[in-house]
This record gives sequence, structure tokens and C-alpha cells, in this order.
Amino acid sequence: MGNLAGARIDDMAQELSEDMRSALSGLTARQQECVLLKFVEHRTEAEIAAILSISQPAVSKHLSVAVIAMRKALTSF
Repeated sequence: MGNLAGARIDDMAQELSEDMRSALSGLTARQQECVLLKFVEHRTEAEIAAILSISQPAVSKHLSVAVIAMRKALTSF
């Protein structure tokens, strides 16, 4: 997966359902990192920005695009 401690992100992803992993795999690495930190680790956008060394607006954008893509992927099943 992405730049963030790869093994840690991979471990988080393994805990998800097959459908969720499939939807997650359609995202960019940065989007995956943001989604897992937000919804698995329950981090705030400010925390995610600090962890990933990106701006908070960038985190918001990554999450917004990722949620839309995942919603499409999950409703297609």
C-alpha cells in the first residue's frame, strides 16, 4: 500500500471484509492511507495530515474522493 508504515496499513486492511478490501484496492495509495487512518484508527483529519505530512485540505479531498469511489464500488455488488 502507500508510504505510511506499509506493514501497519496492510495489517489494518486485512481486518476488513473482502468487499471492503476490494473497494479499498481501487483507491490510490494516499486515499487508502487516509481512509484507513480515518475509519479504522479513528484519527481526525488534523492527525492524519500530521502523520502523512500533507495539508488538512488535502486530507479532506482524499477522503471525499475515496468515499465516493468506495460507495460506487460497494453499491455495484
